[in-house]
Order: sequence, then structure tokens, then C-alpha cells
Amino acid sequence: MTCATTSTERFQVILRSSLPAFIYAGCALTASVWLCDPSAGDHPSGSARALQPLIDPAVDLTEARAPSGRLFADGFYLTENDRQWCTRHYFSGSEGDATDPRASPALREDLSGLAPAIVITAGFDPLRDEGEAYAEALRRARTRVVLDRAPELIHGFMNMTTVPAARDAALRLAGMLRASLALTK
Repeated sequence: MTCATTSTERFQVILRSSLPAFIYAGCALTASVWLCDPSAGDHPSGSARALQPLIDPAVDLTEARAPSGRLFADGFYLTENDRQWCTRHYFSGSEGDATDPRASPALREDLSGLAPAIVITAGFDPLRDEGEAYAEALRRARTRVVLDRAPELIHGFMNMTTVPAARDAALRLAGMLRASLALTK
């Protein structure tokens, strides 16, 4: 199972699913791709990594739930049922499971050597604590990381840019991306 093919087929099922599940799976796939080793030929881009933009990241697909996962399990857009559905479909028909660090990057023992990361979380997101813990783990592994919490927002807020706080968060992200990518030239 290589990184490039581990998730793409399963992700196709999720693309045709509900929006919360799509967003949830998208962040898990994004974080997983950054763990691939381009020198081993398994990174989809085939090149070195420059930046990890992780928005509302789902980085632990196991049944473990951080406090925000339990606190905001229902009524805050991404529900516990959405998460379970997505995880079931993400792994359907594969030999992989949620404890594989390629699917749950937070479970990887060594996070050193990864590209710098921008991690953005939402205050009322079941994935908030998970994403923030991952940012801290990256920091402990000496990976440069910027953590930005949008305190008044819910999961998927980047798609809600008519909401002023969401638009502000999207603009902050755009500024961080622009500055980060300019430094890699």
C-alpha cells in the first residue's frame, strides 16, 4: 500500500457523499499525503513538499475522541455519525485501518522532517483539539508550524465565506499561504 494509492480510491466514494464527510475526509487525505516520502516515489506530486496547509484537520481516524470531539459530537455541522460513516467508507474494500499512521498521521511516531505547516482549527469543531494536538506534535518534532484558531466558527467554515468571521479566517489563511510560499522560492 503506497501513499499515493492508499486513499485516492476510497476518497472517490467520499467525494460523492455528504459535504461534512467530504470535508472531514479531505483533511485526513491532505495530512496523510504530507507523510509520504517523495524520494521513495510515493508522493503524488513526485516532488519535495513545501507547505502543509491543514484546515480543520482530521488526523486521527480511530475511535479515540479528544474532548472537543465529544463536546461537539452533535449539532455543530460535522456530527459523530458523519465521522463514523466517513471512516467506514474511507477504509471499505481496503486492507488498511484507522491505526495505520498513513491514514491517521497523528499516530505516526516520527513527525520530523515534514514540511512547515499551517494548521487552522475552529472553536466549535469536533476536530479542534485533535488538530491542535497535531500542531503541537509537529512543533515538538521541530517542524515549523503556525496554529490559528477561529474561535467562533464550526467545522467547514472555509466554505462559509459569507459569514464575516469565516471570510476573515480565509483571508488570514490566504495571507499565510502567500507569505509561506514566497519564502520557498
